[in-house]
Amino acid sequence: MLNYGISWGDCPSGCIWNYGWDFTIYEDCSLQSDRAGGNINLRPIASVENLINYNANPIFYPNPSTGIITIETEPQSTIVILDLQGKILQSKLSQEGKTEMDVSALGNGTYFVRITSKDGKTQVGKFIKE
Repeated sequence: MLNYGISWGDCPSGCIWNYGWDFTIYEDCSLQSDRAGGNINLRPIASVENLINYNANPIFYPNPSTGIITIETEPQSTIVILDLQGKILQSKLSQEGKTEMDVSALGNGTYFVRITSKDGKTQVGKFIKE
């Protein structure tokens, strides 16, 4: 679960107006708006898929993994491994259609793989490190 808060206003000039929005993203990629304040119109967002240019599920294996994972991508894609809090743990630029990443140093648990192609298409999947 990832919690975010966004606020904006004119605070440098004395905080005459200020708006805010808090939301939570869950492990299944659903999104819940926790609070919205001020005179703002928020259109409902059904899931994280609306926040990113989401393509299909990424292909990576083995899953679960104990060491090396192979990730299939378009060439020149950025591959990022994140923990459940969204912290970037590893990052790599793919050169070919398949890229290997060593996850053996990660603790056992669930992680995300985020792949962003050079044209901005983003894929997110999760894997388990054993």
